Amino acid sequence: MGWPLLTLGGLETLAAIFYAVQVGGEIDHYESALAADLAVFRREELAHIQGTTSRFLFYRLAEVTLALGGAGVSTYDSSPIATCTRASALACSRSPCLSC
Repeated sequence: MGWPLLTLGGLETLAAIFYAVQVGGEIDHYESALAADLAVFRREELAHIQGTTSRFLFYRLAEVTLALGGAGVSTYDSSPIATCTRASALACSRSPCLSC
């Protein structure tokens, strides 16, 4: 049961490492652009901020979708034992009663 979470944690670790390397490169780029020409830096940074702001909507939608999905899964009871009668649950050889 823990393998999916372990796999997800590994993927998140790889993504974090990639992101850290990418951000380091961006910082170096913008520092050199700022030192070279203020107007070029301003133009690039404004385009960068505009792109980030426009993509933030998709991030919000993804987060809301995951939150609503998680709430739905946590409140939906699909457990077969909930429909078992006492007599059938006692007759089952397994616990919990999955064959009812």
